[in-house]
Amino acid sequence: MKLPFKRQNDKVLILGFAPCRQNAPYKDPTFDKWGLNEVYLLYEGLEKSASAWFQLHGKEPPKYRDPNHKEVLSAMPGPVLMWEPNPDLPTAVAYPHDDIVNHFGRYFTNTVSWMLALAIAMDYKEIHIHGINMATDEEFGSQRPSVEFFLGWARGLGIKIVTPPDCDLLTTWFEYGYQDPEPYIVKMDARRGELENRRAEVQAEVAKRQRERGTLMDEAAQLEQQDMRLLGRLDVLESQNDEESCKPIGEERTKIRQEIIARRERIAVLDNEIGGMNAWDQQLIGALDNNEAMRKLGPPRLWSPGKDMEPVRNPFEPRGRSRVFLRMGNPMGLAPGAVLPAGMSAGGIARQEAST
Repeated sequence: MKLPFKRQNDKVLILGFAPCRQNAPYKDPTFDKWGLNEVYLLYEGLEKSASAWFQLHGKEPPKYRDPNHKEVLSAMPGPVLMWEPNPDLPTAVAYPHDDIVNHFGRYFTNTVSWMLALAIAMDYKEIHIHGINMATDEEFGSQRPSVEFFLGWARGLGIKIVTPPDCDLLTTWFEYGYQDPEPYIVKMDARRGELENRRAEVQAEVAKRQRERGTLMDEAAQLEQQDMRLLGRLDVLESQNDEESCKPIGEERTKIRQEIIARRERIAVLDNEIGGMNAWDQQLIGALDNNEAMRKLGPPRLWSPGKDMEPVRNPFEPRGRSRVFLRMGNPMGLAPGAVLPAGMSAGGIARQEAST
């Protein structure tokens, strides 16, 4: 395989947008630093120090987040990998699509998977991932499995994988068949019921106040009509210089206006209460969404990929066999005890180094 560029270090740092990017060592010179799309907006100075960049979205760089995206890519010190060279982008080089697919297959659902495959092909000893979480429904359902597939492939080849503790990749919340998830599910379901009951109470209070508000609005409208009729009578009496008859009508109008003011003040109070309750209802909706997400992801992770990602030998296998025992957290990668293909090196790919 002819690689598009040479690596400078044994460790590659792949950077993304997710919150688990906070402690990314992107200023550490011992890493080759890879970014994608407009992620340089989140890492100060990264566009001036990146080893390689990936923009795998058509022939022209999109400008979703940064209208100057193309200009930034053009000024980068390292190559910008695209599907084919772009004459308007001097830093652009072609991603080795055919060679990668011929070796790894076609299970690519996102840019990170293409990055991981190339990192494996370039024989990095360590792959560090920061800012890539794959925790939303869209990513979790269609993209995360592909990323974890290539992480499993890398681990099976003996490549060290490091992710931050708050990253969801390569984590599970119970050991299937060994631990019982039912208590946690029951807890999450009970919490959902509690939150739904709170929402029902809030919504009932909102509806009660809205009914009262509607009644007050109708009463205020009727009082205003009465006041307008009295004002009409008062104009007639004043034109007739009937001051004695004007006095009781004026007093009645004063009482009506006081009633209108009282209702308007109560309506303002109700509006404030309804606004607060609607805000509380939105918080409860957020709590319900979070509860559902936690129900899917499970309790605090049993194992953090950032703490122990080194392959260890299967203690049940005789020494001298080319087998690798992978600890928990290897979905869709090599299975525990999987035999490495004959002749496969740690990098596992015959390659031709790129010329400089």
